[in-house]
Amino acid sequence: MSFDYSLINKDDFSLAMQYLDRLTEPATKDQKPLEKFKNHGSQSQIKTALFILNKAAEEGSDQQKDTLSLKSRNIKNLNNLLKQNPAFSERAQKLGLCTKEEAAELRNLQIALPDNMLEKAATVVSVIPRVLSGAVHDLLALPFAGFSLLVRACSDPNPSEPSKKHIPIVLLHGSGYNDSQFLLYRRWTGTDRSYSLNYAEGLFSNDSASSIKDYASSKKMVALFERIQKETGQTKFIIAGHSMGGPIGLEVARLARNTKTFGNIRVVAVILLNAPVRGTPMITVASKISSVVCCSNKELDQRKKEMSVANFYRDQLYTESLQAERDGKLKIYTYGSKTDFACPGDCTSLTEDPRRKYQVSYQGHFTSMLSFSVGWQSRKWIKEIDAAEAAKPSNAANVV
Repeated sequence: MSFDYSLINKDDFSLAMQYLDRLTEPATKDQKPLEKFKNHGSQSQIKTALFILNKAAEEGSDQQKDTLSLKSRNIKNLNNLLKQNPAFSERAQKLGLCTKEEAAELRNLQIALPDNMLEKAATVVSVIPRVLSGAVHDLLALPFAGFSLLVRACSDPNPSEPSKKHIPIVLLHGSGYNDSQFLLYRRWTGTDRSYSLNYAEGLFSNDSASSIKDYASSKKMVALFERIQKETGQTKFIIAGHSMGGPIGLEVARLARNTKTFGNIRVVAVILLNAPVRGTPMITVASKISSVVCCSNKELDQRKKEMSVANFYRDQLYTESLQAERDGKLKIYTYGSKTDFACPGDCTSLTEDPRRKYQVSYQGHFTSMLSFSVGWQSRKWIKEIDAAEAAKPSNAANVV
């Protein structure tokens, strides 16, 4: 079941609210709760309305969020209905509403209610302690970072006997670090299908002249994809990128779609892990603090400019990637943390599909890569991608 924007204008919030009212109207005495769906348009229309309401709850105007807050009871009722998991699928099929797969598409599309005034105040008051908590977590992880560096220096983490039946996964590390950060993470993604590289020579990537596009189109990057394709025979790829690795992954996907830089490969999904796809204000803040403390007006590195707020290149990459998702050419998944001091809050969010977003409230920027939740959620997403790609006919090469 596709997400069809043409059925309801994607910006038509008022019509989506009408769908909310109709879907949550009280059932008649002889009417089963799910029977209400029968008279309220196709599943694609319902799904589109839910997407619009989700987007309004997260990014809408104050007026839209106030309107949703007034409908909190309706939203809670609808959320309870949608999250019934197996029961939802079984009952929906019995009523002839949709197939099992279509029911799964609607399942868990709960609408995130906008914060009320008290919740907003609590969020503002708790910002500093939450960010400090994330920074402390990162400091406590330094011993493990040292250990993983030692392991990386002594061995090649890429598979010696790669899987030829699974879609390969390319892991892209963040700024100023290296692929040793995936020491635990690749256990979740699969050691026989997960590849990585360091962008620059040696263990660290600190080339101030290089941009995100430079890293994405570098000889090392192209050579890695060529090697994987030769070893596995696969043309489809999944990319998981942490921090700066996220935008680099999106750029690789864009180059693969629009150019011959990577030959005939196709990136079917990008998993963004604490990635500043919307730009992070911390780069500007850190730059100002550095200029005051060090009495220097040194210009930001190119890659840092591209990860800061209001950067034209990053905004263009963000827009094109989002359009690729809407066109069915790419799946985007985002994982973030509210206590991430480097990429706080919504600056890590890109996809419009609420089921492909996951945010926690207790991890730092680096410790997220050591957590159970990031591994478990990534594995869940990867299984979903594998299943979707396996179900496609061979002639569906350009549709995700």
